[in-house]
Amino acid sequence: MIDGDEVIINKETPDQKVEEHKFAKFEVYVIDIILSTGEGKPKDTEMRTTVYKRAIETSYSLKLKNSRQFFHDISERYSTMPFSIASLKDTTAARVGVTECVNHDLLRIYPVLTEKAGEFVAQFKTTVVLLGAGPLVLGELPFDETLYESEHKIEDQEILDLLAQSLDRKKAKKAAKSAKKEAVPSAGDAK
Repeated sequence: MIDGDEVIINKETPDQKVEEHKFAKFEVYVIDIILSTGEGKPKDTEMRTTVYKRAIETSYSLKLKNSRQFFHDISERYSTMPFSIASLKDTTAARVGVTECVNHDLLRIYPVLTEKAGEFVAQFKTTVVLLGAGPLVLGELPFDETLYESEHKIEDQEILDLLAQSLDRKKAKKAAKSAKKEAVPSAGDAK
């Protein structure tokens, strides 16, 4: 499953409210960070969407044979994962099938969004598994925070200390061991 019902929202608005969530062992989360030089309010465009995902909670008996074949193919190949029309063998037949499936809510559209002209948007995404020994980051890409500047700053020292901790278990263990060695004075230090 690519989208779940449990969401941690950055900023609640009257239109977007979510229930409080408690983390548990062996859960998997996608952390999706989007930065923008603009207002951070993406808008739909007139560009044609080519990425879709099956709406598994909806069922409908499709009328056209091409649409039924298309829906069967994507159900077999992609199940609950997003797909692009370009990844299909017959894109012309796929467009016919997509049209009927979208009209009957069998597919969800991934719209093409834009920011104001001249503005830039960057997206960073990673998957985190919560294990008993701590979080495990999968598919982590290097992120150099010195390349980005924000008008907002974190001032709470407790949060800054938490953010300074490594998510890498091996690095965290080494840091803990070196902190212990520094905290315990050796016999030569005592006078």
